[in-house]
This record gives sequence, C-alpha cells and structure tokens, in this order.
Amino acid sequence: FLLLFFRHLRENHCKKEGGSYVCTYAENNVCSSLPIEGVNDNDYEKHVYKHHAMSNTNTSTDNEKLPSSAWNIYSASQNLPAVLNDPSKGKQKDLFTKTWGDHFVELHNVPAPSYLPEISKHHFDNYLKKISKRCKRRSRLSETSNSIDSPGETSILSNLNFSSSSKNYTHFDLSEIPKIYLKSDFKLSNLETFSIVFPQYHQEEEQQQQGSSHPVHNQCDIALSSSPPSYHNSSKLLQEKLSHYLDIVEVQIAIQVANKSDAFFHAMSSHDTIMEQLGQTIVQVKNLRCKLKNIDETQVKTSLKLIQKEKQRSNQCKALEKLRLMSSILQTQPTIQIYLSTPNYVAALELIEKTKDILNSELYGIQSFRHLLSELKEMTKMIDTLMIQEFERFVSTDLNRPLTETDLHVIESEKLVCIVLGLLKQESLEFLNIYRKEVDSAIKAIIKSCAIEIVSSSNFSFQTNHSSELTSLDDQIKYLNILEWLHLLKNCTHSLGLLLLRIKATCDVMMGAIPSDNHEARGKVDQVLCSTCQYALNRCAYLLSKSSVTYYNESKEESGPKSAGHWLSEKASLNHLTELQGYVNSLSQICERILPPNSNNIAMILKLAFKSEAIKLMQRYHAEQRSRLEMILESESWRKADVPCELEALLGNIINHGCFTSNKLSSSSSKQYLEVNNEKYAVIGTVLILISMISEYCSRAEEITLVTHILPRYIGDLIQIFNSLSCKLVLGGEAVSDKTGLKKITTYNLALALRALQLILYLIPFVVVHFEGLLGENAPLSHLHNVSDRIRDHIRDIRLKLLSIMGQVLNAELKYWEVKAPMPSKSFLVSILNFCLYFLRVLKNFDIL
Repeated sequence: FLLLFFRHLRENHCKKEGGSYVCTYAENNVCSSLPIEGVNDNDYEKHVYKHHAMSNTNTSTDNEKLPSSAWNIYSASQNLPAVLNDPSKGKQKDLFTKTWGDHFVELHNVPAPSYLPEISKHHFDNYLKKISKRCKRRSRLSETSNSIDSPGETSILSNLNFSSSSKNYTHFDLSEIPKIYLKSDFKLSNLETFSIVFPQYHQEEEQQQQGSSHPVHNQCDIALSSSPPSYHNSSKLLQEKLSHYLDIVEVQIAIQVANKSDAFFHAMSSHDTIMEQLGQTIVQVKNLRCKLKNIDETQVKTSLKLIQKEKQRSNQCKALEKLRLMSSILQTQPTIQIYLSTPNYVAALELIEKTKDILNSELYGIQSFRHLLSELKEMTKMIDTLMIQEFERFVSTDLNRPLTETDLHVIESEKLVCIVLGLLKQESLEFLNIYRKEVDSAIKAIIKSCAIEIVSSSNFSFQTNHSSELTSLDDQIKYLNILEWLHLLKNCTHSLGLLLLRIKATCDVMMGAIPSDNHEARGKVDQVLCSTCQYALNRCAYLLSKSSVTYYNESKEESGPKSAGHWLSEKASLNHLTELQGYVNSLSQICERILPPNSNNIAMILKLAFKSEAIKLMQRYHAEQRSRLEMILESESWRKADVPCELEALLGNIINHGCFTSNKLSSSSSKQYLEVNNEKYAVIGTVLILISMISEYCSRAEEITLVTHILPRYIGDLIQIFNSLSCKLVLGGEAVSDKTGLKKITTYNLALALRALQLILYLIPFVVVHFEGLLGENAPLSHLHNVSDRIRDHIRDIRLKLLSIMGQVLNAELKYWEVKAPMPSKSFLVSILNFCLYFLRVLKNFDIL
C-alpha cells in the first residue's frame, strides 16, 4: 500500500525542478514541511514517509478543519540558537539547506522508560475474570428489578399504556429520523444543511440559475418567489414528515419518562425532608462559623501574632547578626595589618580564608563587598611576597653574623617559626630552595674570606712576582706554601663546621614548625641539610686537590719556581698529613652528626678526597724511603754498629706494650748490643734505620687511619728490599767493593746479616698484631707472611753458608794431615781446635748459639 501511495504522490503531487523534487501534496499545492527550493530523491522519500504516509492527522471533508490535538511536551521544538549551540551535535551536513520551521530539528520518538515494567493484557486476566462475574450478576439484578413492577404504584404513562412492547408504538422508531436532525451542530443557516432539509428549494434554485443570468443571492428570495403547485405539495409532505418525526421523539420521551417515573416520584416525595434537613444544616453551619470566629478572635489570632512577632524577632536577630558580621568583615584589613606587624602570618592568612568563606556563603551577593574578594586575593599575594622577603632577610642576617663556638643558636627563632608556618599555610616550599641558595652563597663567602686572609698574610710577594698572571684569588692561592695551605684548610674546616652547626639549629627550628604529617616539607628540609653538607665538603675537597704552580724555599732569598704539582700529595710531609686529617675528621664528624639517618655516605666525600691525596703522598713517601733504604744498604760496610738507647726503648715498647712510639730520652748514650727479651743482637746500621722506618709506618697507621690499609704492604715491601739486597750483597758477594770498603765476605759479615734478619723476623709478628688491631682479623696481611717465609729461607741459606765455610776449613786441614803416630797428632789437634774456637767465638759474639 505504501509503495502505491508513494507512486501516487510522485506522479500526481510532485514537481521536478532541475535535480530537486518539490512536494505539492497540501493546500494551494504547497507543502509547508518541505523547502520551496526542493530536495534530492532520498530526502523526498523520507519527507513523504514522515509527513504524509505516517501522519496521524485526519482531514475532514467539505474543506472543514478539525481542531488540532492537545499540546504535550513532545510537541516542543527548538529555536535556531539552541540547535546551533548544541554541544552534543556534530557537524551537520544539511544545516544550511533546511528551511527554518517546526521541523528544522528532527523529532525522535522518546523510548519507553527502562525502569518501568512492560504491562500486557495478560496482567489484567485475573481482574477481568473477577469483574466479569460481578458485571453479569449486576446485569441480572437490574433486569429483574426492571421487569417487576410495584403493585401499589400507578402512573399516568402506564394508564396511557405507553409500553415499548405495545403494538401501537412499534412504528415510532428513532431509526426513521434522518441523522442530520440528531447532530449537535444542526443549523438551518448552513447552506448544505438547508439544502438537505429542503431539497425542493435547491432544485428550484438550480433551475432558475440555468434559465436566468441573474443569480439568486439568498434563501429569502427563493422563499418569496412564485412557485408551481408541486412546490406546495412537497411542502406539505415535508411538514407531515417533520410532524411524524416529532411524534416519534415525543413517544420516546414518554417511554423514557415512564421507565424513570418511580425515581422521579421518589425524589419528589423526599424533597421536603431534604429541605428540612438542609435548613437545619444551614443553622448548624452558621453556629459553627460563629464559634470558629470567636475562637479565631480569642485564641488563633493572638497565637498567630505571637508566631508572627517571633518570626519578626528571629529575622531581626538574623539581620543584626548579618550587620555584626558585616562590621567584623569591615575590620578585616586593619586586623590583618595588626597581625602582619606582630608578625603573625598564619593568623592573617587564616583570617583572609575565613573572610573569603563568609563572603562566598553568608554574605554572598552584597554589593558593598563586591570588590573585597579581589582585594583579599591581592593581599594574600602581598603577604606571600612579604614572607619570602622576610625569610630572605632573616636567613641573610643569620648566616652572615660572626661565627663563634658560643653563638650557634638561632636568633629570633619565634620570627622564623611564624614565617615558616605562614609559608606552609600557603603550601609553598620555595623558601627551602631559597635557603639552600643562601647557604651555598654563605659557604662560598666563608671560603673566600679565609683564602683572602691567608693570601694577604702570605710571605710570597704577589706584587713583584708574576704580577701580570695573578689577576684573581684562584690564581693567587696557587702560590701558597705548605704551611699556608694547612692554615687555609684549618680555617675553612673550622668556620664551615660552625656554619653547619648553625644551619642545623635553623633546620631544627623549621622542622619543629612543620607538622609531623607533612612528609614532603620534612623531606625537603633533610634534602637541604644533605645538599649543604655535600656542597661544603665538595668545596673543601676541591681545596685538597688544588694544584699549586710554584713552591719556594723560605730559607732562601730567591723565590723563583722550584717545582709544580699538587701541594698535598707531592710536597707535604707525614706530619702535615696527620695534622690535616684532624681537620678533615672534625668537619666530617660534624656532618655525620647533623645529617639525617641513612645519609652518612655524604660525610665520606671529604674523607675520600683526603684519602686519594693521602695515598698519593704515601706512595711518594714510600718511594723515597725505599730509595733511601736501597742507597743505605748498598753503602753498608757490614760492621757492627752502636745501638742508641732510644731505639732499644722503642723495641721494648713494641715487645712489651705493642706501641711503636717511645718517649725521647734526655741522654744520647749508645750500646754495643741490642738487648731484646734478654737476648743480645749485634746489628748493622741499616737494620736500625729499617726498624725506625717500620716504627714510623706503624705509628702513622694509627694517626692516619684512611691509609692504614696500604701500610702493611709498604712495610712488607721495605723488609723484602732489605732481605733481597742483603742476600745479594752478602751471599752474592756484591758487597765487596770500594764503596763499602770490604775486600771479602767473612763469617763475621755473614753473622751480622744473620742477626739482622733474625731481629727483623722477630719484629714481624708484632707488626701483624698491630695491624690486626687496626684493621681487624681479616686484614690483608699476606704480604708480611710471605716476607717472613722468604726471610726464613734466607736465614737457612746463611746458616748453610757458615756450615759450608767450616766444612771447607776442616777439609783443608784434613787434606794435609798425615797418618802417623801418635794419631791424631798434636799439631793437627791444635789447628783444628784453634779454628773451632775462633768460629765459636764469632758465633758467641753475635749471640747466635
């Protein structure tokens, strides 16, 4: 059916203009729901389907418009701005091809709500069954009551025998009356109605129009015009029909009255009773109204006035509170100024926040306060700037005041707490970055002032020597000597230690002001401490590793360049290194004390830098001691040397107390032998020097703890040099030279070498115990153990050499011995005994036996 309807509209009610289709299916051949310029084929089919095929509007005949359906919410349409500003819509392709109207926006059917259940006819089955039974029972009872007439009741209509079942009134049926007379809008003034009721006048009018050129303008002319006899007959016939229709209606009315007569007479009989009751009711209502009026006057109005007055009083109290609140708001700015002068930044910021809350809630919309919010915002920014400036001023004053050991506390700590609390109130941690920058600047200033002080008091003439090159302080400190460098490091570490303690006190004050749950701020303070200690230690480490251009000898007049290199590792002595370690340890200990937990590795920065330079210095010192030992040993005459009492006392401290230092004796006496544990040692001078070196290394191991781990290897290296060179010189015979004055290697020389090695071997266990106490039981001392094994091998070789010498002498004596009586001969025995006594005397002198 739809296809046929579409085809009909396209063939009979559509115009094609160019490539566009124009719908003419409407009045005056213009469809109001389609643009005048037309649409394409697809849009035309959608238009027909939506506005013509599925339209629910019914057009009445005879060009009569039916009233429009009732308006509901789904009949609403949008205006053009609402459509164009709809954010849920994308880009509409046909937006500018549509004609504005009710259908500019497509209406969509609203789907049924998902939260309501679907109701079908089956849900009413039980109800219909129940009601159908009651309905049937009700209809049976009504038929029974209508069929039974009351015997005592009589009516005029029943006497007239108006019964619907009577045979006399079977032809009085309403179906005989035309429907036109039963319509509610029946009017003879309507031309169509008049033509239907009086058809003869309509026929006569047509005849007159055909026979005459003058039209008839109204029905009165037709009625007054002359008519033939047939016209009068038809009028009579029409009058009889109308009379018959009237009789039918009257009979039906009579029948209806007869059916309802019992109810009519019952109502009439009870009318008087109802009127009487109604009169009584009116009187009672009047009495009730009077009583209510009295109650209203005496009780209700008074109570209502009380309620009204109470409400007025409540409103006035609220207004008074508002006025008081407004008055307090007006005092906000003076109060903030008072707080800032205290300074109590937290109270000022809290007052601003509270005022903002009141303006946004209780005093919202008051025109006199419309600019106060912006003023409060500007005041908040001003307070932030003021707090930052006050913090910078406080930090600068605190860090730049003189550094003394008795003045390490924070001045005006209450002011600092107020500033920190105010900045934390604004959730701003930028002040910690500012503090860190100020601390770094203070550290730089301290080091610079110490350097300027040392440079100004230096013995080097900066004006006469290389004046063109010394343009900056960094260039000038390169020309300081060792003592000046040590003094510079001492001043820097002392001043930085005091500064760090003062910074720690300031951080403690800030940490006390920070709430315990503000982990971010507390972590930032710890970071400031860590970065401060790290920066200070790095600056000192830079001074430790600083290179010097020129060193000069103060005892000489000339100050020309002597050597170049690092001042600590290349020119300092062990005493300087020991002194410097005290400065390094003091600053590192301060950093360890002020650093937060799990951050002590930062305190090792300066120690590691010092350790690096100290190892270089020890390498240089060891190289010098090694060269010295080799040179002394190569020029050794291998004769017995006198033993100083100071060295004997040193060995006594080593053996008895494990201490490698001894007090200097006032007397400078010496002995021929070295007594150790009730044993005499005749030693050479090189051994005494070697023992002094070993003692120096061991004592420095206690003082310079950062290089303790390398000293056992250096000691073993010195002992190994002595062992290998003595073996080469004595057993190898290289000691026989003009330099030493030896012509040959005798048993005397072998015995001295043997006792020297035995003494060194006796001291090695004490050295091992000493370093185990310093480094622990797992200390790397394998080098000393290996040297001990080599010394034992060397001692064994010397002993074998002595036995071989004795064997050679005995073999020579036995070679020239003649077997003759007496046997053995006296001369042979005397020579053998003399040699043995000599050999025994040599061994006894060296206490080898």
